[in-house]
Amino acid sequence: LQILVFIMVTVALSTYAVPIFILMAAISAVVLAVLIAFSRMYLCVHFFTDVLAGAVVGIALGFAAIAITKFICKKFPKLA
Repeated sequence: LQILVFIMVTVALSTYAVPIFILMAAISAVVLAVLIAFSRMYLCVHFFTDVLAGAVVGIALGFAAIAITKFICKKFPKLA
């Protein structure tokens, strides 16, 4: 729960486009995702292929979210 709050605060601060907060949010998200992925395999809850498929889907959804956000910001500049 504390990690989730930390990431949420970091992402909220990154909306002000301060590069250090954006970097902190990215590093926190990657570290958390890697730790969760390894814990799933260590505890024998998922196979490696399950974790790999989840990572691929997550990365694809992340790129889709970035593309949609950029499109909305260009189409509706008052919302940005």
